[in-house]
Amino acid sequence: RSAAAVERRAAIPLRLDTPAALPVGERRDEIIAAMRAHRALVITGETGSGKTTQLPKMLLAAGRGRRGMIAVTQPRRVAAVSVARRLAEETAAPGAAVAHAIRFDDRSDADTLVRICTDGLLLAEAGRDPDLLRYDCVVVDEAHERSLNIDVLLGLLRRLLARRPDLQVVVTSASIDAERFAAYFARDGEPAPVIAVSGRAHPVDVLHRDPGDSDVGFLREAVRTLRELHTQEPAGDILCFLPTERDILEARRRLADAPGMSVLPLYGRLNPREQQRVFAPARGRKVVLATNIAETSITVPGIRYVVDAGLARIKRYAAASRTERLPIEPVSQASLLQRAGRAGRVMPGICIRLCAEEDVAARPAFTEPEIRRSNVAGVLLHCLDAGLGDPEDFPWMDPPAAGAWTQARALLRELGAIAPTAGAARHRLTPLGQRLARLPCDPQIGRVLLAGIEAGCPHEVCTLAAFLSVIDPRLRPPGEEAAADTAQAVFLHEAGDLATVLTLWQAFAACPSGNARARFAKAHYLGYRRLREWADVRHQLWRSLREDLRLPGLPPAPADEPDLDAIHRAVLTGM
Repeated sequence: RSAAAVERRAAIPLRLDTPAALPVGERRDEIIAAMRAHRALVITGETGSGKTTQLPKMLLAAGRGRRGMIAVTQPRRVAAVSVARRLAEETAAPGAAVAHAIRFDDRSDADTLVRICTDGLLLAEAGRDPDLLRYDCVVVDEAHERSLNIDVLLGLLRRLLARRPDLQVVVTSASIDAERFAAYFARDGEPAPVIAVSGRAHPVDVLHRDPGDSDVGFLREAVRTLRELHTQEPAGDILCFLPTERDILEARRRLADAPGMSVLPLYGRLNPREQQRVFAPARGRKVVLATNIAETSITVPGIRYVVDAGLARIKRYAAASRTERLPIEPVSQASLLQRAGRAGRVMPGICIRLCAEEDVAARPAFTEPEIRRSNVAGVLLHCLDAGLGDPEDFPWMDPPAAGAWTQARALLRELGAIAPTAGAARHRLTPLGQRLARLPCDPQIGRVLLAGIEAGCPHEVCTLAAFLSVIDPRLRPPGEEAAADTAQAVFLHEAGDLATVLTLWQAFAACPSGNARARFAKAHYLGYRRLREWADVRHQLWRSLREDLRLPGLPPAPADEPDLDAIHRAVLTGM
């Protein structure tokens, strides 16, 4: 940046004090001194210690953010939005000095000092700018989650520290193996400094209740526990962790008759406005039913009690069938710790875990890294496109399972995305692979899109590609299966499932307004939020075809009947 820009950014007025009640404030001077002295830093502290909101302020106080933005990554969109909002309030930031950036909603601008973004968004930006030159510092928050995006980002940052002497990296979480992270970012044989912030803002008592039936007993026990807390315990809102959206909706139905209880769902498919409802005051006692989206970085005001089923959907890749599935599994001890901490953010709290105490002791200490349980074809594609070389030589903190790269290469060869080379990378991207790498989707979905363009049916195939990327919006509620089947029968097409999906989309897209679409969804037992996500992903994929692949001359949607043979061939090309 120019000297004038640096001076202008330094002059932006911000309030950088740390609330005395937060444990991280007791180490403020020490942390700022470490930020000035070290380019890589690991900071741990219990949930509620104030790390997420106070560390960006300390970085600003240490002089960061003037020559480039401070990026603070969050695993989930709702956390990025809520953290940015809270930080902007605490700093009294003018304009977009502190802003969030998530998919479909980027509030940052050229003078943003702190940009709270999802790790996936920052990783996508690294594909266009491998040196992340817009940034002066990157904070990887909630690193314990070890998602695929986080692991790739950590490897990129480790390499960047060697190339960019001006860059600073801070890794933080309530529950990470700090010594491993410190060794990973070692410089000249010296591990990165570790600062452990002890204590949380308020104490939390942890109780255990064994639901007995490990399959479905947790839902019955969760509802019973929520009713007991509501009738027997003093004031204070409740956060309940359940593994799936369906569990949340069923629990809300069972609690509909509880007087004085305001039940609010919180899961990833909710649109941002509905997600933000959990942060607003509610009539009566607020009960938030959430997936693990509420596990990290967000503070729901007034939460005093946490009820934790101790379960989550965990992505697993089945190598034999080349399919990814989402079984419900017990979460790690680190995740249990994160969840319990939600009860101690604003007042002393109680966490009731719906599992036996000995069950907790038998769980793994940390969540298994996603790269060890995922299809890594997309990672291989990204590494080759970003010039990272062969991913087997990438500095992964934990390399994927044995044979994963071999299978990924086989899949990409079948798709026509890579070809052997004599170079160090062993494989190179073909022209088709280069196009696939620029699409924001799984390589197989991307191949479907490209085949649809080649077959002359891009609109229909884009619709199907988006459908294959989201959860099926068709619902069959318990006890209403026959009614749902009847309502959805109007979309059935004799040519099969793909034609049926296209018929459904055409009917949904023909609705003239948002209210009409909501009525359409209700009448046909369709998840309205899933339909909106389908529409959003379709829009993103279509925009990517036009902008990322520079295909502005895509034909308009055809008025006549679609060529179903061509459409089926296009889908089969990727699948």
